[in-house]
Amino acid sequence: MRYYAYKGSFPLGEEPLGTDNKILFELKTHAGARRRARGQLGPEFRLYTFANFYDHSTFRPVGGGGRPRW
Repeated sequence: MRYYAYKGSFPLGEEPLGTDNKILFELKTHAGARRRARGQLGPEFRLYTFANFYDHSTFRPVGGGGRPRW
């Protein structure tokens, strides 16, 4: 699966512009994606799977939004 994660609690599409505090990656499991995002971005981030990076309607949240509970 393809994942997109960014630091902070901004809603999708309202996150700050630029490349800082954002990652794109591929992994097989949601648990592995959460671990990678937490390791690279810290405790507060948003994580999504997506089919088309340029179409926000294809993004699906992983593990809820806002401050994660894991």
